Amino acid sequence: MSLIFEMCRRHGRALYGPDVVEIFTPVNRIALLTAAQREIEEWLSYESINQWDSAVLSACRARWLAEEDELGSKTAAGRWASSKGFSVVESAISHRAGTHIETPDQSAVREPLLHVHAPLERDLTGGATTEP
Repeated sequence: MSLIFEMCRRHGRALYGPDVVEIFTPVNRIALLTAAQREIEEWLSYESINQWDSAVLSACRARWLAEEDELGSKTAAGRWASSKGFSVVESAISHRAGTHIETPDQSAVREPLLHVHAPLERDLTGGATTEP
């Protein structure tokens, strides 16, 4: 939930009533990275990842958060990560936009998840700051 609450705080707009920053308190970096890591670990726990585009873009969002302290939609994170070396990211963005894309091999889907998992683990065990 911390990722969702922080997304609401950073990007939400009140239609009526108090501003979102009055409703949602900032979530600290450790809690955000922990939530991102849990999300990655959940994707990796599946024998077969059927929602491959969501899994790939979740990895992009986790990496964007870890490297730039940015948090946004999975598609925005995919756009940020598209030049980072995984061709499956462009496919995931296109698939999410409604383009018919052939389902990639599971190893191609798992690759960005595994790539982001190790740095998240390192950040959480030995160097992440607790600043919001």
